[in-house]
Amino acid sequence: MSKLKTPRWTLVQHSAWTAKQDPRFKDQVEQGAVTTHQQLGEIVDAGGVTFTDYMAAEDAVDAVNYPDRPFKIDPSTDRFHQSLTIDGRALYLPPSIGTIE
Repeated sequence: MSKLKTPRWTLVQHSAWTAKQDPRFKDQVEQGAVTTHQQLGEIVDAGGVTFTDYMAAEDAVDAVNYPDRPFKIDPSTDRFHQSLTIDGRALYLPPSIGTIE
């Protein structure tokens, strides 16, 4: 697997849910580093989002995790791709797919 030259991030299920099954974090997300071209292709093919800017990824985390914000993503359409993981955390699949730069 070839490494990416430009760092990328995606959204994944929160590690507190993955590691401890803490119910407070079941529907929460956090950033996950995308390190290889293969990971990047799998994320895009699955309908995940990628970011070249860490702060843009952080803003997307806030949009998903905090429902009182006006840019909240509709929770009825939020979902996780359990069989595609980044460091053991399920890939987050937002309602609209694409790459956010």
